[in-house]
Amino acid sequence: MALAIAMLPLGALAIMLELQGPAAIGNGGQGWRQGLRQGWQQSLGLYVPLLMWFAALLTAWFAVNRLIVRPLDAISRLIDAYGASSDPARTRLRIQGAIQGGTEIQALAASFDAMADAIDAHSRDLRGALAEQRRLTREVHHRVKNNLQIISSLLSLQSRTADSPEVLQTYALIQARIQALTQVHRWMYDDATSNGVDLQALVGEMCAGLETSLLSPHHPLVTVTCDIGAIVIHPDAAVPVAFLVTELASLAAKHVAPGPLHVRVTSARAAGKVTIAVASAGFAGTDHIAATALLPTSRIIHGMARQLRSELAHDAATGTYSVSFAAGPP
Repeated sequence: MALAIAMLPLGALAIMLELQGPAAIGNGGQGWRQGLRQGWQQSLGLYVPLLMWFAALLTAWFAVNRLIVRPLDAISRLIDAYGASSDPARTRLRIQGAIQGGTEIQALAASFDAMADAIDAHSRDLRGALAEQRRLTREVHHRVKNNLQIISSLLSLQSRTADSPEVLQTYALIQARIQALTQVHRWMYDDATSNGVDLQALVGEMCAGLETSLLSPHHPLVTVTCDIGAIVIHPDAAVPVAFLVTELASLAAKHVAPGPLHVRVTSARAAGKVTIAVASAGFAGTDHIAATALLPTSRIIHGMARQLRSELAHDAATGTYSVSFAAGPP
């Protein structure tokens, strides 16, 4: 369309030249042969410039299509292929030399190749920096976990000198809290779940540890059942969940009559939310957390629920405490 508009002056010039030509056929009493000849001359004078205009338009269209449109289409396809390809494939994609075009088109191709190379180099640097950051973060969590284990071992040694069951139980509760943090740091950057914490693995290991830490003269037999689905939660939710399970299990040990102690930890997921529930016979009937709201255990439980942006729910009929929270960042 642009070429047709640009060639319009040539067509207008052809019409003007024809309008200024000789008179029409048959003027001045000339013979019909001479009039026919002049008619052909007039027709040629009219159509030849128009044919030249069409020929110039066709030539210009062919030149533009060959030298500009096709190379630009080829560049567009190669850019699309570059954007859709993987990182190794992008380093082999080159526009310059893959298309035919004028100097300007080749300069454009060279500029895009230079830009693509710079982007690839920057992306490699970012991936390398990210990998190093993950390695350092994993190393920090590993060191924290080792330090917590050392603290737990020191508490275990100190508890051996306890002179009463109450003091021994206090040491065990502190160890259980430290062990909860240790297990969170262990699973925080597990290779199998790089985007979060495996709730099933975390709570399963915690339940096994609680069976030991909750042993006491009042409860010589402790069973902590873990029924957790394959759920991955955000790392920020792992610490509150670990403390909730630990504190609720310890609370159950306080309110269950002497004898075997059974605690059940379950999970469910629905509508983008995860529900953690801890059930025990000691939770049936009375809401012990509401009744002892100022005690450290109750304050810790409510604090962890607030970190999860959730409310602690108590089911007196089934003896269950539960919290529901988003699987993403709390």
